Amino acid sequence: MIGRTIWGIALVALAVLAYFAQLDHIAMHTRSVSAGVPVAMRAFAAQRLTEDAIQAQDADGAMREAKRLLRVRPLPAEHLTLFSLAASLSGDAGTTIAALEAGSQRGWRDPIVQMAAGEASLLDNNHAAAAQRVGALLATGRAPDHAMVLLARLLSTSDGRTAFARQMAMEGRWQANLLIPALDTVPPDDLAQTVALAKAEGAPLACDRIALLAQVLQDRGEDAAVRRFWPGDCPVAGR
Repeated sequence: MIGRTIWGIALVALAVLAYFAQLDHIAMHTRSVSAGVPVAMRAFAAQRLTEDAIQAQDADGAMREAKRLLRVRPLPAEHLTLFSLAASLSGDAGTTIAALEAGSQRGWRDPIVQMAAGEASLLDNNHAAAAQRVGALLATGRAPDHAMVLLARLLSTSDGRTAFARQMAMEGRWQANLLIPALDTVPPDDLAQTVALAKAEGAPLACDRIALLAQVLQDRGEDAAVRRFWPGDCPVAGR
């Protein structure tokens, strides 16, 4: 009899745990159920509650939920982003920057992390790190407007142009589609100098793309900028 009772209690406990585990998964898509998940079982619910607290500018609540989120699901880079935003609400600049740096190393596809890390790198005059962040944003194709704003600021200095030229020489496909869109935010001479430096670094810039950039700049009367990188025609193999 006692054995049956214990077994029955165990089954009820398992059923309750399964229910709340399912409720936690539902919280991924239905925010309203997040608060109904017991604190000890919050994982996805903790993410939703953290996001809600940040949106409501509830610094204490955001930090409390963000810490709980990191305890139960420490790996996703997005969770470090939320933790950094919660720390920012609390006025903890040191924790904010540290969390952003950790998040950018763990998950470079998160555009919020990359934008924030790029901004911090520019403020710190760390041009190489800023170039990496801008390159990551351009490679994913996410947040292109913000990426171009960061790019314009980076290319406004000689050190920034050199750092980004080296980034353009790295392996990747994003370089080919960068040149013409960049003209909407980057001053022509800054872009021309960077392209010349990138060519010298061996960047994979197809000649037809360079020719198109030269034509657009010539049409805008930027002949001096064109002369920085355009030899007048595409080289022929064997010459």
